[in-house]
Formats: sequence, C-alpha cells, structure tokens
Amino acid sequence: MPKNINHEERKQLIILTALKVFATRGYRETNLTLIAQECNLSRTTVYQYFSSVDDILVYAVKRVMDTLFEKYNSAGWQGNNSPFTLVQSICTDILDQIDQHSDELSNFILSMRDIDIDLRGSVHRRTAKLNLLLSRLVRAAQKSGEMKKCSAHDCVAKLLIFIESYCFHLVYFEEQTTLVRELMEAYLDSLSVKQEQL
Repeated sequence: MPKNINHEERKQLIILTALKVFATRGYRETNLTLIAQECNLSRTTVYQYFSSVDDILVYAVKRVMDTLFEKYNSAGWQGNNSPFTLVQSICTDILDQIDQHSDELSNFILSMRDIDIDLRGSVHRRTAKLNLLLSRLVRAAQKSGEMKKCSAHDCVAKLLIFIESYCFHLVYFEEQTTLVRELMEAYLDSLSVKQEQL
C-alpha cells in the first residue's frame, strides 16, 4: 500500500533544509543533491518539487509573502479594527513573525551574500500585494481622519525600511532589535491624529 505523502510538509522540509545548507555551505556551493542528502530524500524526489536551487529560494519568498498577505487581508484578521489600528497591528505582527522564525530568516539573510541571481524583482513582485494592502489601509486611515495626510507610498516605503532594518539587526545586532521596533512605533505614533491632539 502506498504511503500518504503530505507534499506541503515535504516542500517545507526542503525549503528549511535548503536555507540551513545555504547558510553553512554558501549559496554557490549548494546543489539539489546536497539538499536532498540533508533532507534524507533522493535527489529525484527533491527535483519533483524544485527544478533548481534558485527555484527553492524564489518559492520560499513567495510562500512567506503569500501567507502574510492572505492572513492580513482576511476578514478574521481585520475584524472591526480601524484602518490605522490595522496598519499598526500588521507591522507589529510582521516583527513578531520575524522573531518567531529568526533561525530561518538568519539562514536566508546569510545565504543572500552569495546569491548571483537578482532577487529584487522576485521579492518586489512577492511583496506587491502586501504593499498595496498597507497603502490602501493608510489611505483609508487618512480618509477616516485617524492619520495625518502624507504620501501612502512613502509611508509604506518607510515601514518596509523599518521591517528590513529589523531583519538585518536580528541577524547581525540582535540587541538593537528593540530600538528598531521602538522607532517604528514612534513613526506610526507621529502619524496618528490622536497623538497630535494630546
């Protein structure tokens, strides 16, 4: 009788293992055979899911961003919260997710130094939905009078810079992550109309 295989679990195993191998061996030195050995799978099995090491990396970015977008765009997440509260909650939750998955993120960031492929386009496409959601919420918060008028695009760009900085500090200067979190919160507070009225 054939075994029931959970393909999503297997893909996740391959991705997490690949990130560890990238971090320890270097991206350029990693191949599907090495990843398969570390996963205790055959190279053919890994190849059924991913055609190359680049494919694994792009899929990992896509999966994370799609999961976050689906979560934050859901009615259950949004509930009856105001748009400005949602922006704050999403930013805080992203930082919390980074903390919860710090090992995987560290492996990803450490492996990026060896990557020859241009991930910017892929990452930009994968983050576009989240950027649009945050921009929509910023404009809604401004329309409702909760948030000062500013460029939604610039506001979201600054929030993403805080998030990227948090990732970088988590890997290289972990003791400073609290400062980055506080700076992001202070930036959001500075945009609040309520803060201005105090």
